[in-house]
Amino acid sequence: MTSFTLAGKLRRLGSLLYEALLLAALLLAAAALFQPLFVWLGQPTWLHALFQLYLLAVLYFYCDWSWRRGGQTLAMKTWKIRLARADGNTKVLTLCGGT
Repeated sequence: MTSFTLAGKLRRLGSLLYEALLLAALLLAAAALFQPLFVWLGQPTWLHALFQLYLLAVLYFYCDWSWRRGGQTLAMKTWKIRLARADGNTKVLTLCGGT
């Protein structure tokens, strides 16, 4: 059994705020790629729904890619935070019920 020290509240808050900043930048960049469709096709309702699904997919793939590559997002790596169970298992997808 591996011994872990819990991250303090300030470290967790710092990581959360940094993650929010990174995700905002990622979503702005992803939205900028989608904007020409709004210019060409106008503002149909189905395009807004597709846009929201697209942004949700971008968020999902960012988290999935980060956690599969190292078990941490960029903000978690910066603040040296890792998810782990009490028994020391650090496989995030196993913690979340994935494979």
